[in-house]
Amino acid sequence: MQIQETLAAALAHHQAGRLQQAESLYREILRVAPGNGDATYLLSIIALQVRNYGAALPLLEQVAAVRPDNAEVFNNLGVALKELARFREAAENFHKALALNPWFAEAYTNLGVALRALGDLPGSLANYRRALTIKPDHTGTMLNLGAALQANGEHREAEIVYRRVLQLDPQNAEAITNLGVVLGVLGQPEAEKDCYRRAIAVNPGYALAHSNLGSRLLSTGHREEAIACYRRALALAPADDTPRHMLAALTGQPVEHAPAQYVTTLFDDYAARFDTHLTQGLQYDIPRQMAALISKHGAGLGGQWDVLDLGCGTGLVGAAIAPYARSLVGVDLSEGMLAQARSKQIYTRLERAELVPMMRGEPAASYDVITSADVFIYVGKIDDVFAETGRLLRPGGVFSCSIEDLDATPAPAGQTDFALMPTGRFAHSRAYLERLASTYGLGELEMRQTVIRIEGGSPLSGYLALWIKHAH
Repeated sequence: MQIQETLAAALAHHQAGRLQQAESLYREILRVAPGNGDATYLLSIIALQVRNYGAALPLLEQVAAVRPDNAEVFNNLGVALKELARFREAAENFHKALALNPWFAEAYTNLGVALRALGDLPGSLANYRRALTIKPDHTGTMLNLGAALQANGEHREAEIVYRRVLQLDPQNAEAITNLGVVLGVLGQPEAEKDCYRRAIAVNPGYALAHSNLGSRLLSTGHREEAIACYRRALALAPADDTPRHMLAALTGQPVEHAPAQYVTTLFDDYAARFDTHLTQGLQYDIPRQMAALISKHGAGLGGQWDVLDLGCGTGLVGAAIAPYARSLVGVDLSEGMLAQARSKQIYTRLERAELVPMMRGEPAASYDVITSADVFIYVGKIDDVFAETGRLLRPGGVFSCSIEDLDATPAPAGQTDFALMPTGRFAHSRAYLERLASTYGLGELEMRQTVIRIEGGSPLSGYLALWIKHAH
């Protein structure tokens, strides 16, 4: 059979959804004619269809090298890179596609996704809106726009977008669920619950709606119903860390830290309204208190300080301590939070990483001050953090952290150092911190009981601590 006949047969299989047969014929063509661009490209399309992005990537790179004028090739190359979390390279390829075809709506949407992953919300929003000027009724792009508006704190605008999606597609469970999230933020909890229940009625297998309903039920004291929702969500989406973490919290399971995916998702979604919600809604004042405590005891450090801000978030502690800092390094898991911190323009360096791996990559005795404000509420076992803190501090350097007080709250039996509470956060005992500090060469300067935040109208008790690194 000639190559063109084989290609036609392969295409017939491909279009009929017989991907295995199509792939076999495309590979047969490439065995005979290794440089055949059509077979290479169509083979890459199958790889994209079956979500084998690692296999699609080299095929698409090969095609792009010989078809530099094909916008679709660069868009697909960007998709493969995006799915492999290589967002910067993905964005470059979406830009190439758009330079070739400025009316390529899908490429604008894909670029918006990549830019959001890179923390560029304004750029993300602009590209979704550009896509919608070309395809005004594309509900997938609208859903992405709504999510970006939420992340940017524009909840009323997001509500309008989701309601428009539901005009076009009333049974869209994702839009109904996202509308529920927005209504909750806008202070309409009953309407929020109604949305989740409606989404479940439309699509009983939609795990996120079950998980979100569990969170709303938990916030109103319906613990057993919340547990049932989380169990259903986990059964539907076993890889989702949020229901798994909340079930552990509600059933008293011993857990050493919150899953990275749970923390990242929580704070990426929260980043745009984090500062306002904490400082105004929850009366959170720990960053100011921490900076004042360090300043009070830091006279012996002399001059300006090299500071490491663990779990820097949006930079609340960084902003409070920046006047004293010669250099200020922040580390956080959430790209959304880091984008907010970056916008403050106070950090010398920002790293997206887990705490301990990042700390292990830093030179010994390289910091005068290390801070950790409301970070250990997501890291139960903190032995390694204290070990690295002892290594990274210069003699006479100081370490300050805040914790929720385990001793003030009923803890699961046998969990005396730290415990995962029903809120999904960890509380720690004072004795645990004192033991770790002593083990890793830190002497207590001050440990004061304080109000961490106002939660549910009541003060939440915790400790604000400061230690000094002993000289050897």
